[in-house]
Amino acid sequence: MQTSGHQLQRISSGSTPKAGAAAVMNIGYYGHVMYVESVNGDGTITVSDYNFAWDGLYRHYTRSASGLTYVYF
Repeated sequence: MQTSGHQLQRISSGSTPKAGAAAVMNIGYYGHVMYVESVNGDGTITVSDYNFAWDGLYRHYTRSASGLTYVYF
């Protein structure tokens, strides 16, 4: 396969929370993704998400940063 001058981009991920990242929680069949609004000095993150409880609601809250995989953009 030739890229003809275009470079393939890799999306990086890791266990360190960063504002603007997607936080992935591996739960249930589909898992859940949250947007990291901010990283707080006490080991928590502020996130926003939709439909966490299969109810279609938007939420904005603070939670522990541990146990998640972060996808960086």
